[in-house]
Amino acid sequence: MGIKSKKIKKRFPYNEISFRASGWMLVFYFGVIKYIKETYKIKNLNLTGSSGGAVSACLLLCDVDIDDIIKILDMNRSNNTIHMFNLCNYVKTNIEVYTSKISNNKLKNNKLNIACTKITTNIDKFGYNTYFFNNNHFNTITDISNYLKASCHIPIFGGIIPFYYNDHFLYDSILTNSHPHITEKPLKISWSNGCECGCDNIKDVIRPSFNIPLSFCLDIPDRMISDLYKHGYYQAKLFFENIQENENIEIINKIKTKLKIYDENLNKIKNNIKHTIIFISFFSLIFTLNKSGKTITSNIFRVYNSIRSCI
Repeated sequence: MGIKSKKIKKRFPYNEISFRASGWMLVFYFGVIKYIKETYKIKNLNLTGSSGGAVSACLLLCDVDIDDIIKILDMNRSNNTIHMFNLCNYVKTNIEVYTSKISNNKLKNNKLNIACTKITTNIDKFGYNTYFFNNNHFNTITDISNYLKASCHIPIFGGIIPFYYNDHFLYDSILTNSHPHITEKPLKISWSNGCECGCDNIKDVIRPSFNIPLSFCLDIPDRMISDLYKHGYYQAKLFFENIQENENIEIINKIKTKLKIYDENLNKIKNNIKHTIIFISFFSLIFTLNKSGKTITSNIFRVYNSIRSCI
């Protein structure tokens, strides 16, 4: 079910919106964006982001129905079309679809700042640093698409070699700056507490009302995308209007219940892996001791306890 839109448009009270690198947790950002787009004028803003945060920043400039995007993501996650190993490529494939819907007027009246990790490849000097690509670098929509793809190019998951475009070797800026901004007092959007930039200690930040596991950036459990999306919407409403909707409370309790089940299942998996490692290591070492001519029974408890203490 989509979120009902409002009609009021007001001047946005910040000069910049900064989105943290997010992976899958951009679905929370989409809820925040839904609220901002239907409530405020998107004009004269710096829209800054890294990785999934850069995609989210760009989405503020696109004439798209975010509810439809969430429905597609929910469906593709449910049938395992999207998973942790193809998320980067899935995002890259769809970037071109949504950048084609960028409003030229919104792009003209705002500044999009896409953060990437730029690799320096001089023979006498090798290094890397955060580099911002903005409106001055965008001659075509293709430029925006490719810089967004570079910002989502995570080593291993996105590819081994850097993303090459316009004589730049680029990676996801999560390697150098996971929550970039270019002004002193931006509104920061984060998917959890514990952000590397220290935004936990400021008041101008919108984030979930509970801790989200880091693993959710790689793979959100099935049936949680819509809930996190709606939570993002209502957290934005809570931030700007100081109104806690009953539906948000219901969503929070629903997600917390799912998180509890998720943690229990994760602990079971961890314990199974732990016991498997102990089992394999135990008999491997016993076999080794036997080969070396030592008595098995004299070493069995010592080996077992030493392995268990290391796990």
